[in-house]
Amino acid sequence: MPEFQDFGSDRFIANEIEILKSYSIRYRVAESIIKNFKEVNSPDSFYLVISQGSNFEEKPKEILTQESIAILLEKKVLVEQKRGLDIVEITVDSPSPYEVALIANTYAQEYKKLNLDVSRNQLTNVKEFLSTQRKEKLQQLNEAEDILRNYQQKGGIIALDAQANNLIQQLSQFEANKNAADIDLAVSNKVLSEYKSELAKQSPQMAEYLESMSNEAYFTALQEQLAKLKVNKDLALANKNSKVDTKLLIKDYDNQITDLQQKLDEKISVIKKGIFASSPEVVKQLTQKVIEEEVKNQSLKITSSELAVVVQTYDSKFNRLPTTAIELARFQRERE
Repeated sequence: MPEFQDFGSDRFIANEIEILKSYSIRYRVAESIIKNFKEVNSPDSFYLVISQGSNFEEKPKEILTQESIAILLEKKVLVEQKRGLDIVEITVDSPSPYEVALIANTYAQEYKKLNLDVSRNQLTNVKEFLSTQRKEKLQQLNEAEDILRNYQQKGGIIALDAQANNLIQQLSQFEANKNAADIDLAVSNKVLSEYKSELAKQSPQMAEYLESMSNEAYFTALQEQLAKLKVNKDLALANKNSKVDTKLLIKDYDNQITDLQQKLDEKISVIKKGIFASSPEVVKQLTQKVIEEEVKNQSLKITSSELAVVVQTYDSKFNRLPTTAIELARFQRERE
């Protein structure tokens, strides 16, 4: 995709230059310089960041405040793209070689740290979300067990027949699968949203292209068929019937899943080749993350939808249990 070569690269470099010029980076650089000044204990190696009122021999040299250094760096540091290359040059206007090297290297280090901090924040958000989900599910389980225990202690039905138990186990399993898919989908939505937002900042045209590709009919049809086959395979495993050769049925599903997965992988590979051929390295990495998360996200959406249909079918069977058994069955179902 040649149209992305100049646009995508220049857009990305321009965005990164603005980040390097930002007050946030300058403030972090200033903090690091002050720390270095105190550690090396060699004030003569500094010039720009030294207070002009402390240049007298009889007075020890003092460093400027963090705020003052951050403001100074905006005037004394030039950040620009090297002509014709995807490289950023950092030029420092100072008569001290040590100070020049220190400031330039610190800019690079703080830029890297900032990117790492963003990644950590994404991971923290996901962890906090999962922790909240875990606490909620644990509380629901404890409440369900208490209700069942109280019901049995008050003299209600204490056991169900094998057929009812089997129905409850299957229904509970598919409900658990759907809940797990919903949680994974919620996490994926968060991650995908952050990836897309970052890509839109670095390369809006690339972000728009990926959005159109994710909605392509053939692409979505493959994912939909794949998700349905996986759910049908789970159904076959749950409904073992002596009249049906389960092994052959499962093998047939596995073959179909493998075939569709291969076609989907080939489609993704074609998309990646077209994009990666002319994109900056960092944009390539982010684009790959968006593609992989988009595929995962679509799969989870379809899986959740298919499982909802399965749960509804089992729920209908559940409601046809004898009235005297439904109350106990409902308690056991909630506990599963």
